[in-house]
Amino acid sequence: MATWSDLLADVRVELDDTVEDYKFSDELLFLFCKDAIRDYSQNFPLEVFREELTAVADKFQLPASFLEVGAVEMPLNTYLEEVSRRPGTVVNVPFIQRHYRLVGGYLYTEPVPNDGEVLYLTYSSIHVLPTSADDDTTVMTFPAEDEELIRLFIRAKVVEQQRVKQSSLDRFKLGSGSRDDNPLLPEHNELMREYKGRIAERSGGIIILYKPGRRK
Repeated sequence: MATWSDLLADVRVELDDTVEDYKFSDELLFLFCKDAIRDYSQNFPLEVFREELTAVADKFQLPASFLEVGAVEMPLNTYLEEVSRRPGTVVNVPFIQRHYRLVGGYLYTEPVPNDGEVLYLTYSSIHVLPTSADDDTTVMTFPAEDEELIRLFIRAKVVEQQRVKQSSLDRFKLGSGSRDDNPLLPEHNELMREYKGRIAERSGGIIILYKPGRRK
């Protein structure tokens, strides 16, 4: 799989921005890459299997990249059930862990764990993000065949930023007429439309619904 530096080089080729002094800084493209990976991960998350979490102060801290629970085991091969408690609800708490709940970035079990106890969390996660603009070692975790999706999103964000800058010119300023004739708007919309279309195809295809009307 590609590293961030590999991906950055490919993005610059598509932007025709390969000769220093660059039009678009590494820092800007790094920011847009993180946005792209986070958006992509909402549709195709990284699946993490049985990561160990250790109890501290009666709770387990969820990973920073956590999106959604797949399974909670405590101990291994013993699966806990998620529950939701209304404030003030009185329940009979069992002597062994049977339930869990998620609140504010933490996972709580019933009964509360002792500090140092371990559970195993299987979950959906945001894909690995590059650590900085000059990171040349972090390996991307999304499939190689989906790199084009990430590059599409980055290009759309670059065009969007250019559009904002262009809108600051006198002919786009408030009071100077319509602001919807920015020449970069169609390009941004088309790139984002292509990105979302390919996400839909990758998810299993696009279904077009036709509204029935009167036939003559």
